[in-house]
Amino acid sequence: MRIFVVLSAVYLFSQNILCTKTIEYEVSFENTSEKYTYLVLKATGTTEDNARQELQLKLPELERKALEDCKNKFENQSLCISQKLNAVDYLTKTDLQARKMIEQMIIDECKKNIGRCKLSQDNEIKCTMTDNQNQEEKNEK
Repeated sequence: MRIFVVLSAVYLFSQNILCTKTIEYEVSFENTSEKYTYLVLKATGTTEDNARQELQLKLPELERKALEDCKNKFENQSLCISQKLNAVDYLTKTDLQARKMIEQMIIDECKKNIGRCKLSQDNEIKCTMTDNQNQEEKNEK
């Protein structure tokens, strides 16, 4: 009976709490809006409070980066146009009429993808108990 009690105590102490939060942003276009996942933030701790606290320390910086990423992709029309023009390396080798047509197609595409960004607040922090050994194996992969 003693061995079982000792094993149970050791097993209890090998537990960790894993907390996750999905960082998403929402883009409002003319007639619709869409959500995009930036990343899933994870933190572990020996207690739920520890794991939540670690996650909340990282959260403001990553939310700022998510919003910045969104604005670069969906609010900056000139950046969109310049990136697409730079990607078309054969543009300088085409005649003037074809180049103007390609440029106009790029401008039209970028106009369609312009929207307003905001962070999505729908996701809460979710915490679960996890086994230490399984967590270490996942971190190695």
